[in-house]
Amino acid sequence: MKVAPQSLPKASISAGTPRPAAGAVVQAGPPGPVAGGGMGALPARPVSTRILIREQAEKDRVARDSTAPRAQVYGPQEALPATPLRAIDSGRSPVQQSALQAEIAKAKCFEAGASLSVLDHPGKMGRVFDQYAVKLDTMLNALFAPGSEIGRLPVQFQGRERTLAEVFTQTLLMPLSPKSDQIGRCTDPALRDALQTGSLSEAQFMQGQGLQWLHAKLRTASVEGADHKKAEGHSFENLLTKIRTTSAFGTTVWQLMSTPELRAANADALAALLTPANQALAPKPSKLDPEGRPVGPEARPGDELNKRFSEFQARTRNATFDDPIARARRERVPLVGGQPLQDWQYESAAKYGLGFGQVIQPAGVSDAGQRAALEAELRAHGGVNGVPRQGQPILDGHRPTTLSEAELVALPEPFRQAELPELLQSHRLQHGTGVNRWEPYGSFAEGSAGMGFPSAGAQSGGTCDILLALHCMSAEPLYGRQKEVLAATVGIAAFMNFGAYHTFAETLPIGQAVASNQKAYVPNIGPRQENLYSDFSDMVRRHVGDDAHRAVQRFKQAYDAASNLAPVRQPEVAADLYLTQAQYDHFAARGELR
Repeated sequence: MKVAPQSLPKASISAGTPRPAAGAVVQAGPPGPVAGGGMGALPARPVSTRILIREQAEKDRVARDSTAPRAQVYGPQEALPATPLRAIDSGRSPVQQSALQAEIAKAKCFEAGASLSVLDHPGKMGRVFDQYAVKLDTMLNALFAPGSEIGRLPVQFQGRERTLAEVFTQTLLMPLSPKSDQIGRCTDPALRDALQTGSLSEAQFMQGQGLQWLHAKLRTASVEGADHKKAEGHSFENLLTKIRTTSAFGTTVWQLMSTPELRAANADALAALLTPANQALAPKPSKLDPEGRPVGPEARPGDELNKRFSEFQARTRNATFDDPIARARRERVPLVGGQPLQDWQYESAAKYGLGFGQVIQPAGVSDAGQRAALEAELRAHGGVNGVPRQGQPILDGHRPTTLSEAELVALPEPFRQAELPELLQSHRLQHGTGVNRWEPYGSFAEGSAGMGFPSAGAQSGGTCDILLALHCMSAEPLYGRQKEVLAATVGIAAFMNFGAYHTFAETLPIGQAVASNQKAYVPNIGPRQENLYSDFSDMVRRHVGDDAHRAVQRFKQAYDAASNLAPVRQPEVAADLYLTQAQYDHFAARGELR
């Protein structure tokens, strides 16, 4: 039985009082208590009898176009109908719907506690990222060294020729600036203040102090000794930096290699960059006949890298992965001066090198004033994840993980006893929240919700990017190497959940497919997800360590205990489980938000 994705449609689909649009300010009277503990502590969302999404969305379009026309433009890689041909199956009663919402909230609680626990106790997962961080550091030294020949190698990137150094400055170094919205960025107070006051320019940061900061972080061990105990210099922020840098490297490799034309133009240069850290990618000598003469075509430096990439593209980030119906997602409307942007259009993220989904970019805003205002908002908030958006579920940009304020207020008692609020408080970090950016409405997110699992941005392309980076930096291909891959997957899932970029259902199965040497990863729902949290706990036990496993088990026990609490229907206080600003202020003043 399916439930309606939160993003479709925006007009009311309820059988009585019209449901507010996502992000609308709800006049709910004086803020009333949402908390009550237990599964039923979240507000019910009434649903009607069976309504076709296409029929309802047409009504929405007419109403919307009569006030503020907004063109829906879909790129060539995403031949999406504006209204997917699926129906809302509304056979659930309000109480059943409330229980499902509470099940999803409970799942978010477990994922939050488990993610922060493994970041604090990295164990063998930390050793994996320590080792690859050293390889990254070796490549960065070769890339950015004064007079570097590798750094000057030309590549085709985003439609024009650039040098490797220019590309990685844009894709890897800039997101680590203190001005960025990314987790893992530089948070050094002195460097941040120097950038804010102008005594240090962005260029100086990238070429000097910022690069030195990154070298130091990549070389700082997370664990030490044969027992993988936490090293003295470990912090969760430092581990986030290592994983973020790995992700940026993998993303860039994908952007430089994703088509046959790009591979022909760029593989040799990328292989030259990778070889200092991975001699397995060095060009193989041509075969020789008995008299020492070359036989067949001469080997090129990028031949082995091409093999690695082609294998990954066929087995992991394949065409099925980005199925437009399964992975459908779109950005929430940006707020400009506290008000929703007007006169915008959706465009394919691929057009701007922003991955997958429907995005709203300044170039698609026809009004010059609105376009300039959106550009200013993006700069002020450090990027697309940090800019405030209409209907965003998380108002506190310092709190990690996917929990909204409404869900935090309604926290089941077992998670309070497990000290989840205190753990969230100890990991506060200003960042752009991924779940605030995306509205996933594809069949994967819809099916996950029906099983009680949350979604933040559809199956994770970022997870693929990190695994691709490891696949390219590793002496041997990554497939089938269970210990290393599953340890890394735990860290990837924790990283993605920290920034509310992706949930466990969107990350873990990808790494599991690589670890088990599956011929091809096919995103699906069902048996693979039923044991998701037990699988995660077992992965931590076997491939991370005892300290992390004890911490994770505390939240697994809280999750199991919360499952035994009777659902209680609560009154609806805001659309889609969001709090209004007045409600947020009310609960924050009472100390119920951490």
